[in-house]
Amino acid sequence: MKAKILLLWTVLAALAASNAFSVKAYDMSLSGSINPNGSVRGMAIRDATAFLAIANVGLQIYDLGNQTASPSLIKEYGLANYDYPGDILIYNSYLYLSGGGGIRILDVSDPTSPTLKGIYPSPQSSMLARQGNLLFAVRSGQPSELRILKLDDPTSPTTVSVYPMSFVGGIAVD
Repeated sequence: MKAKILLLWTVLAALAASNAFSVKAYDMSLSGSINPNGSVRGMAIRDATAFLAIANVGLQIYDLGNQTASPSLIKEYGLANYDYPGDILIYNSYLYLSGGGGIRILDVSDPTSPTLKGIYPSPQSSMLARQGNLLFAVRSGQPSELRILKLDDPTSPTTVSVYPMSFVGGIAVD
């Protein structure tokens, strides 16, 4: 990956030096910000809506539709004290929120009124990824594990496999 970036940078620098193309500078400025009451553990954006998993708060949902103002909080979905939120993944109209109490499945087709549709009981999952109808849930730390879940019914995932691991620090699927 580093080699590809370096090659691309070298090609762009050579083209710029030869005046083969021109580059325009754009004035970019911050038009707004979000100041959550806790650390952001996960985030997903769908259309003009941001979903944030926030420690000691739960899920906060923001409207990003007005590009000239700060995003506005449209809903907060609290979690029990023991359910420290982790990662967020959106699949169709469902939001998967990992945490200490399992993976919560919320219907967010109406972001102003998220509805709990199910909970997949699992140990503290901290990272989520999806490919097709498979959900990959990782518990990081020691001991770690990878759970592969099938989403034939998106509100009721079923376990395909569980792989114990010594340590996992991240997940990506392609």
